[in-house]
Amino acid sequence: MKVAIFSFWNSSHTLKTENGIFTSWIKFIFLLSMLVLIACNPMLNKKTVELAGTPRGGDFSIPSTVGSFNTSDYRGEILFIFFGFSHCPYICPTTLKNLSLMKKKLSVEDQKRVRILFISIDNENDTLQSLKEINTIYGDRIVSATDTDHNLREIAIKFGAGFSKRKNIDGEWIFEHTDKVYVINSKGQWVDSKPYNVTADVFKQSFLEADTLAPLSSKSQHRRLEVWGENLDCDLSLGPCSAKVDEKVITLKITPTPIKVTRPLLIEVETHSNEIVAIETDLVGFGENMGHLRPALSKSTAEIYSGQVTLPVCEIAEMYWLVRLLLKKDGKEGVVEFKFKTKQTI
Repeated sequence: MKVAIFSFWNSSHTLKTENGIFTSWIKFIFLLSMLVLIACNPMLNKKTVELAGTPRGGDFSIPSTVGSFNTSDYRGEILFIFFGFSHCPYICPTTLKNLSLMKKKLSVEDQKRVRILFISIDNENDTLQSLKEINTIYGDRIVSATDTDHNLREIAIKFGAGFSKRKNIDGEWIFEHTDKVYVINSKGQWVDSKPYNVTADVFKQSFLEADTLAPLSSKSQHRRLEVWGENLDCDLSLGPCSAKVDEKVITLKITPTPIKVTRPLLIEVETHSNEIVAIETDLVGFGENMGHLRPALSKSTAEIYSGQVTLPVCEIAEMYWLVRLLLKKDGKEGVVEFKFKTKQTI
């Protein structure tokens, strides 16, 4: 009786036996068995996505109208940081105006503890000398800054901010940028983000609460999640879209429609099940870095969850967005994917 002894470590394609050597394709058989294992294991075939954690903020240095601006030098003060450009027609002037009014609403002592940093992404046209005009118009607690594209992106990444710039066929610059205002407490921790168009009173409240809020960096971590369902054929800008998770219908609606940038949007999710919980939505621009947009969802009725978001300024004629709806079921997290389109409105 011949007993075959397989050796996976033999680099030659042979099979050793007691009485001789026979031709064998051990490597082929091994590879084939691995492919069968992968094909038969449903977990290895599941589609997954990377969901980045909340950006952590952090100190940085940037050339400014007051010299090198090092955030670490401003411990003890509350910083309000936002990105834009001096020739921005609406978003940036509105932000600067409301932040300037906020400062005037503070007590004399608190006015000494607030600092507003405006970071221009238009480093070709906004020089430090020209940016000094902003300081003159909006007050002495406002500092303007700019830097190289590389360094600007490094700073923006810290806060999940995004921006892009390109020239159109007429040679004019087109800018897209995150329009949030980032609030840094007196310890240098990023604790809050506000839409550009909130009132001076809301900014004042952010100032007063900054040292009582937990750092945003503690709220979520980077993870890989399984895609439980998708409906990429339905456009949310035309109305509600649905997808199935374990035979349960998940319906996502964003209003008002058509979906437009720079205006508040209401997100509503109906799970049609008490077993499925909607946690948050992750909005990603196709081909464009529009920053970290992940509004949390809260339960409004038995099976309905809602949240709000304002999409950042975008001068692209048409832009497509991917929506990853984060769900929780039986202690596990997964996502359902949808999409929508926005059109230029400003």
